[in-house]
Amino acid sequence: MNSKETTLPHTDRSGQCGKASNAKKVCKQKLVNILNYVNFNNGDVIAHFRHKKFNEVISVTMKPQPCSGDILECLWNEPPGNIFSSYEFLYFMIDSGLVMTSVQPLVGEITERGIVFSLQEDGATEYARRKSLRRRSAGLKVEILQSGVLLSGTLVDYSSVSFRIAVPSESFASFRYLNSDEPVMLLLKKKDVILYSGEARITGQRREDHLQMLIAEPIASRINRFKNKEFRSLRHRIVPLPSMNFNHPFCGGEFSLEIEDLGGSGFSVEEHASEAVLFPGLILPEAEIVFASDFAIRCQAQVVYRKAMHNEKKIVFRYGLAFLDMDNRDQIRLSAFLHHYSDNKSYVCNKVSQESLWRFFFESGFIYPEKYASMESRKEDFKETYRRLYMENAHVARHFIYQEKGVILGHMAMVRFYENAWLIHHHAASRAGSIKAGVAVLRQVGRYVNEFHSLRSTHMNYVFCYFRENNKFPRRVFGGCAEELANPQSCSLDSFVYHKFRKGIRPGNYVAIELEKSYPEDIEELTRFYEHHSGGLMLKALDLEPDLIDCDDLNSEFGEIGFMRKRLLFSLKKEGNLKAVIMVNISDVGLNFSNLTNCMHFFVVDEEDLSYEDFDAAVSELAEYYEEHEIPVLIYPARFVVARNIPHEKLYTLWVLNVQALDQYFAFIDSLFIRHHHENNETNNKAYK
Repeated sequence: MNSKETTLPHTDRSGQCGKASNAKKVCKQKLVNILNYVNFNNGDVIAHFRHKKFNEVISVTMKPQPCSGDILECLWNEPPGNIFSSYEFLYFMIDSGLVMTSVQPLVGEITERGIVFSLQEDGATEYARRKSLRRRSAGLKVEILQSGVLLSGTLVDYSSVSFRIAVPSESFASFRYLNSDEPVMLLLKKKDVILYSGEARITGQRREDHLQMLIAEPIASRINRFKNKEFRSLRHRIVPLPSMNFNHPFCGGEFSLEIEDLGGSGFSVEEHASEAVLFPGLILPEAEIVFASDFAIRCQAQVVYRKAMHNEKKIVFRYGLAFLDMDNRDQIRLSAFLHHYSDNKSYVCNKVSQESLWRFFFESGFIYPEKYASMESRKEDFKETYRRLYMENAHVARHFIYQEKGVILGHMAMVRFYENAWLIHHHAASRAGSIKAGVAVLRQVGRYVNEFHSLRSTHMNYVFCYFRENNKFPRRVFGGCAEELANPQSCSLDSFVYHKFRKGIRPGNYVAIELEKSYPEDIEELTRFYEHHSGGLMLKALDLEPDLIDCDDLNSEFGEIGFMRKRLLFSLKKEGNLKAVIMVNISDVGLNFSNLTNCMHFFVVDEEDLSYEDFDAAVSELAEYYEEHEIPVLIYPARFVVARNIPHEKLYTLWVLNVQALDQYFAFIDSLFIRHHHENNETNNKAYK
């Protein structure tokens, strides 16, 4: 909602104030209180002077000093120059935001320091000037751009619908090159941090204290910060209402607004239009959502829309704010609250009874005999890893639980194992929970990804998982999704052969190999091979890109919370020609039950003249990085294993989803479970008949 700012009270060339229908007299006692409040806030009054010869009226800002009665002293903000000899004082104005007060005192003395006034009982008049309160700015820098023309200035004050910008006279010369019929682009910054950018119209200008004052009114009532989504986050009206507390970045004042509804991607608040401090496009670098005195989360947010509504004969603005960023721990706290609020059986990263957790893993069949045999020798290490993951809330991991009366019915987990990709794993449901619990935790994960993937601190460009073809649920869900989307840049599938390497067991004779650290050109060659062979998302998700070879930021994050994560890249060559790239991942035992975060990935680039013995020699040399006697090796592509008769146990499919395709993913999931529901009903009906 935009409103034009007008100049009140109207002053003619003689310096006389025009009459306004909404004017009313102000008694001296109230005037003194207003002046002392201006002094308290280090504010200004605007003094008007008329040229003695040419009747020109100019305005000068002054600082009112503490006042206790009849006498008021105002100090110049800047030396007044020849104002003594050429101009005579008319009146001064007090801008209180919504109203302007015109004061016509008697002049006692004018000096180089300031003016001493004598206040009169009937010498002040108050005019209702604005529909929206103006507040002083804390000196933000402003850039005004239009078609290659740039003006720089300072924000003087602002309201929810307009900005007053001071432009130095030497810079104002460029103003004549602006097209007043077209909008300009405003950029407001504080210490080079952008707090607002958007289109505006210049609706007024005047000269004041050797500065040119411009009035700019933002045009948009809505901005599109993020791509529009069909599947949006759920919004809840929390009772009692939480509040948003923040320091306004323009004026530094502290404000608190009740939150009308809240979701994982944003929230809404309301203000009376006359007192509003928000406007579309405004960025709040620091805000706090307070649920109770000991429960609050911090975030960075941006106002994305404003709607005007009428409430009890007053105009109310409703603002929608989108989260721009949030600490990982606050993400967990907010998500946990919202998931449980919408379904009291849904939990996110809650502290879990270790006894209940392990009983669930065994009773649900998630830990089957073959898997337990591979982990039994280090079961205490597994227990310790999961105690820390589930009791200490490691911020690189998430777990989602569907639980009733303390009994776990469904479970799914995620871990950020690559810079911008999260591994989904440990999907299981108890027989009591059946398919319902499995679907519930799958939806929880999808909801979390949908709500928080756009935050910088989440580092979530991709989500991925490994599944076996004989597992019907992931094959139908993840495999079906890739088939439905039919775009490998949105969702892709790649197959790995699982080979269990045992130290000390070597076929044939020793083979000399060229094994060295990978270089960017090696990864570029791997990329060319993969694009020709698959064209999917695997390399991007697994950080197999030239500029990420030596990136160890994630290693440090794991280390800070007491976990281990290390990634090394090696190239296997023959006569200088690249044959394979080997990714050595080292992590805590049990971070993934199948040890797919503590294994090697062997990517064959050139099969020609690459033998089983070459493969075995390279893996044997790199196996020294592991403490375990048996090391999983995932080999890609599968045809190499078949061609070289390499012993193998099973086939894993790597599923990767680009989070920019979440709408397509959710559309598929919804249709899949609707079909499943109909199929079950038809089966039940046939059985009944």
